[in-house]
This record gives sequence, structure tokens and C-alpha cells, in this order.
Amino acid sequence: MNKSMYLLIIFFLGLYTTEAQETLEINTDNLSKKWELVDIINPDRTEEELKEMLSFLEGTTMLLNKDFTSVFSFVQDLEGTWSLNSNVISIKNKRGETLWTIHDLQSKQITLSRNTSKQKLVFKSVKK
Repeated sequence: MNKSMYLLIIFFLGLYTTEAQETLEINTDNLSKKWELVDIINPDRTEEELKEMLSFLEGTTMLLNKDFTSVFSFVQDLEGTWSLNSNVISIKNKRGETLWTIHDLQSKQITLSRNTSKQKLVFKSVKK
């Protein structure tokens, strides 16, 4: 390959990387998606413990609809409602209220912590 071809490849990789890591404004439009758990961040746990926890939580999803209805799925579907206050999502369902702090929102990924936990859960957006 010649030099111009390498530069072209680097340019397109740069565009892809920039798009994939685009930080979004925290608002209801950007949150209204189906999110699937893909990773757990917890500095107090070993890599092995994190993999085991993630395996246990496999298939966990959170659907935030534009009409402020929600479905949190882990073992069973919990239908409810959601609201946004600054960087905190409140989900209310038959089990009560859960507060999710948003640490990072990107075009295809969101990082959250539940209630007062220092453990963070990473979700990716998926098609509804």
C-alpha cells in the first residue's frame, strides 16, 4: 500500500472512533432507547468476580420509552414509568423507586450507577 492509502485508512478510522465515542447531552430524547447490560465497573472486585456477576446479569435490559413508560427486564419484566432530573433517571414500578445516576452518555452506550452504589453498569443501545 502506498502512503496516501494509509492516510485514507487512518482518516476513516478516526471518523469511526470519533462517532463511536460521541458524548451526548443528557435529555429524554437521547435516553429513550432500549439498553442492554454489557459490562460492570467495580474497582473493589477482581476480573473473575466481575465476569461472574456479568454472567449472572446476562440479558438484563432497560427500555425507556419516549412516553415515559419503562420496562426493566431481569428474570421478569417490570413495567413502570421513568423521569429525568438532571443526570438522574428515576424508575418507578411495583417494586418501588430506583434512582440511576448517569456518569456517561454516548451515542451507543450509557454508564450508570444504581441508587448510592459506587459500582457502575455499562449498557449499550439495542434495537427495540
